[in-house]
Amino acid sequence: VRSVTLPEGDEVDLLVVHDRSVTELYLADGEIVFSLRSFLEPDGFGVTLTADGTVGVREAAALEIH
Repeated sequence: VRSVTLPEGDEVDLLVVHDRSVTELYLADGEIVFSLRSFLEPDGFGVTLTADGTVGVREAAALEIH
């Protein structure tokens, strides 16, 4: 489990990039970065966001890179 505390009320962009065996999460335009090894099934990728408080998701998209 990876965690970070963000200031309450701030809007923060989150970008998740997964490529074969590496997953990277970029928050706040790269000010906070998490990198981890992950071996996922081709159809088994998902993201779970949890918070102690209220979180709103403005936009979400999955892009396939060839």
